[in-house]
Amino acid sequence: MLKKIIAVMLAAVLLAAAFAGCSAAETEEPSGAIKIADTEYSLEEFNYMYVNMFNDIYDSLYSYYGNYLTQYLDVYKPLSEQDMGDGTSWHDYIRDYTLENMKNMTVLYENAVAEGFELPESDAEFLESLGENFEKSAEQYGVTVPELIEDMYGKGVTYETVYKMTEMRLLAAAYAGAKEAEMGVTEEEMIERYESDKNSFDTVDFRFYNAYYSELGEYTDEDVAEYRAKAEAIAAAKTEEEFKALAVEYASDDEKEIYENDGMTLYSGAGYDEIGIDELTKWLFDDERAYGDTYIYEDETYGGFIVAFFVERNGIDYDLVNVRHVLVQPEKGEDGTMTDEAWAEAEKRAQELLDGFLAGEATEEGFAAIASENSEDPGSASNGGLYSNIYKGQMVAPFENWCFDQSRKPGDTGIVKTSYGYHVMYFSSFGDNNLVSTMYDVVLSEKFNEWLGGLTKDIAVEEYDEFENVGGVIEEVVAAAEKYSGSNSSENSSED
Repeated sequence: MLKKIIAVMLAAVLLAAAFAGCSAAETEEPSGAIKIADTEYSLEEFNYMYVNMFNDIYDSLYSYYGNYLTQYLDVYKPLSEQDMGDGTSWHDYIRDYTLENMKNMTVLYENAVAEGFELPESDAEFLESLGENFEKSAEQYGVTVPELIEDMYGKGVTYETVYKMTEMRLLAAAYAGAKEAEMGVTEEEMIERYESDKNSFDTVDFRFYNAYYSELGEYTDEDVAEYRAKAEAIAAAKTEEEFKALAVEYASDDEKEIYENDGMTLYSGAGYDEIGIDELTKWLFDDERAYGDTYIYEDETYGGFIVAFFVERNGIDYDLVNVRHVLVQPEKGEDGTMTDEAWAEAEKRAQELLDGFLAGEATEEGFAAIASENSEDPGSASNGGLYSNIYKGQMVAPFENWCFDQSRKPGDTGIVKTSYGYHVMYFSSFGDNNLVSTMYDVVLSEKFNEWLGGLTKDIAVEEYDEFENVGGVIEEVVAAAEKYSGSNSSENSSED
């Protein structure tokens, strides 16, 4: 709840700025904390940015950790007393992160002003409307505009502070976007960048079997030799089917049923940095690797062997695909399971939908209408069952295999079974080239960062005594969030 309140409040005035009817004479003159290039910032201006950076970081971490985030970052405790795990406090990290962002913003802003770059019309209109939006937010919570701003960003932060920083951020971002658009990327640059570092973009599919003698607890040299022999026997497989069969054969009795599942031994779409074992990773990504190659990795740390069977290396030079589908799910029983009868009924329904489509004009528009009316996939039903620019590894295997079948062509139809149900498929068209889609952003980002790095490399930063007091406002913001949360709950209760 607290996370949502913080996010809502910060979002409401993330770029919120001056309120036209307020006067600067109501507050004390901010004191200088730091000078970046030719621009001096007050403590309050830095704290405003500090809170915004904290919010960005918090949201990102929360999307990954959820409610477990408090184990790593607790908003109820001073950030300066919380270690990130590497000896750095969260306060120091956010302060330094804020400073780097402000260096970039400052140099972009100063260059924009020097070149006479003007704020785009949409951004200028946004600034104009902030006063009214700010007043509405304050009225909603029953406070004044100055009170709301201090609650959001800490003591001493005023509407002038927010307006100034907002205008600078908008101008810097617009200028950066314009410069980036001027850079452009050629196809040759994209191919060259990819060819220079394929391992960072390709993935591999491989099968594996873990033979860990450490599971025995106490073990002898004979036990180790026995497990080694087991690993060598499985590594003798020449095909995936042989590998899977040997995995089942050598699995313990209580694991045999598990290994009968095709997916148990398959690792699909593994990136270079995802495997976690350097020797195995280098072997899998070796340019000479071919289907059927096997490798035994001896894990001396944990006591065991990992047998790997190479299946395929997935490059990124292929066309993405655009596909429509209708998902028909088996009806679940009261216990949440789906019976064979339910699956059979779903298959029958899927076939009826496909037959009905083929019996008509069989156009893409017609299929889209059927999908909108019948699909049980909430992610695509409203869009006529369409998924655009599907890339390899995005969908479950049976769905993906149908999409990327080498014989696939526009207008193809079919029925695919996955763990979700039966999918009535319609191949719409080929999409963008994946290499171009991937490498364009990579190359453009690298070009921009190199350009920006040149601007910021020798930028002068002068920290004043007041800089020692930056941060420390998050506790105030959290307390305010609690206050507004209580006020919001009371309003909701009274309405009920």
